[in-house]
Amino acid sequence: MNNIRMIKYEIQRLIFSKIYVLMFITTILFTYHILTNNVILGTGDTAPFSKWSYSKFICEINPFLLIILLFFCTYTFSKKEFRVRTITMTTPMSTAKYYLIKGASIFFAYAITAAVTIGLSLIFYALVFKFYSFQDFIVPILLFLLPPAIFIFGLAMVLGSINEFLIFILMPVVYFIGNVNYKIPLELDLFCNNFIENYLFSIKINLLGDVPFLIPGSMIISRLTFIAIGILLFAYLCIISNKK
Repeated sequence: MNNIRMIKYEIQRLIFSKIYVLMFITTILFTYHILTNNVILGTGDTAPFSKWSYSKFICEINPFLLIILLFFCTYTFSKKEFRVRTITMTTPMSTAKYYLIKGASIFFAYAITAAVTIGLSLIFYALVFKFYSFQDFIVPILLFLLPPAIFIFGLAMVLGSINEFLIFILMPVVYFIGNVNYKIPLELDLFCNNFIENYLFSIKINLLGDVPFLIPGSMIISRLTFIAIGILLFAYLCIISNKK
């Protein structure tokens, strides 16, 4: 079984589990709720289809997507997984390569879930607002969806290698922090609640009556830093696992 087939097999195991299906349905329903009750009103006196409003949507749906990501991570370290490990590893394989395959599978499964959620939002914009300039949403997705996912993934994999239960502890922590607006520096705001709700109001409306989508350079650097830390954490897991 080559690497691609193994990744495909792992993805199928993740997305066809009963628990995932229930979580996925819940996320879709919550996405619809956010779109029809929050996004439709706009954010900070901006239009519902502004980059600010879409950024707010990403931040609100993020905790649900991250819980699903953490749920995927628990599979890697469960007792059941250790029993089926001999089946997936039909040829001699280093522990690092095993984690790389599991990590790729987890992130592909997460990407599928996130893509469906984003796709639903785009359909909503097209049907309700007749808005089709979806390229405007690329930057909000890259800034507010990917960095938290990569950082939490790396952290969860390291914690799971210590004790699977630590991932379950991380779930409520992520969900709670992802839904609370702490008055912390923008650069440390992983979930960007503070950035969307407070920084937006500090920007002056331009002559056209719009609120420009201005992102401080320090904010972009912090997003890249979170991504780098997440990757380094996962790389650390792979390196350490080979030494054991």
